Amino acid sequence: MSSNTQVGHDSPDVVGDRDRLGVMLLIVADMAFVFSLSFSYLYLRGLNTNDAWLTEETTAASQFSIWGITALIVFAALSFNWGLRGIKVGNNSRLLLGSLIAFLTSLISLGWQFWQFNSSPYFVPATSGYTSMLIALAVGNMIHLILTSFVSFGIWNRTRMNLFSKTNHWHVKIVGIWFAWIAVSTIITSLLTMLVSSPGK
Repeated sequence: MSSNTQVGHDSPDVVGDRDRLGVMLLIVADMAFVFSLSFSYLYLRGLNTNDAWLTEETTAASQFSIWGITALIVFAALSFNWGLRGIKVGNNSRLLLGSLIAFLTSLISLGWQFWQFNSSPYFVPATSGYTSMLIALAVGNMIHLILTSFVSFGIWNRTRMNLFSKTNHWHVKIVGIWFAWIAVSTIITSLLTMLVSSPGK
């Protein structure tokens, strides 16, 4: 008596749906994190216990630097989704270029954020609520950029190996969703940093 065991694989559509769900859950969790940071920023700014939101030693953040990084992230998201629209019509070279631009721009943004974090006077000393929140927002942004650089490089490399096509590009769609969320979340946090002084000050 013998038994046959059949080992099958899920179809690309099934795998794609499952992975898309995973990314959407990741985005929902990240949204909760970003909105928690946003609430903390506004709460500490509004409460201003013992005038500790802005101390005499606190330096306000450079809006040019913050919005410069934001602009690069938005440009990276637009470049990636431009490439995504290309592969939807079978244009592999367009995805190759779009994902490469997105990867390089993400790396530049990460480098700028790291430099800002280590050399800008508004991150030290961490004696005010404002400075503490800037540090939390910057660290969160760096984590976003590390993940974004990694996945955009992966898409570029897989595109280089001709692993995507007009009918098989669900990986690219997933990363496109992630890129769009990162751009939106960066704009949200950048808008927050424009609110410096506590209400009534």
